[in-house]
Amino acid sequence: MQRLLRYIAAAFPPQSETSTMARAFIGTTECQVTVDKDLGDSWAVAVVPPPPSRKGERSLAPLVVKLQGEDKEKITKGALEILQQRGQIDRFEL
Repeated sequence: MQRLLRYIAAAFPPQSETSTMARAFIGTTECQVTVDKDLGDSWAVAVVPPPPSRKGERSLAPLVVKLQGEDKEKITKGALEILQQRGQIDRFEL
């Protein structure tokens, strides 16, 4: 049983990225940035706006950029720079 638990713990390491999560801003609205690894070297970087604060208010769609590379930090920065150059976000913090 101990061997099985050690195997499971090694297969699913704890994610420590919550403390260094990037933030993006659309106007004055702070948005969460998620970075997910796809198959191979592909990454999907999404800027997720918060849900509407009032009933009947329209929710904003997430902004997604897909890039290829090995370094997660460089991919995150590159995707956020692309969104900023397109004018889809105003600024970001890493």
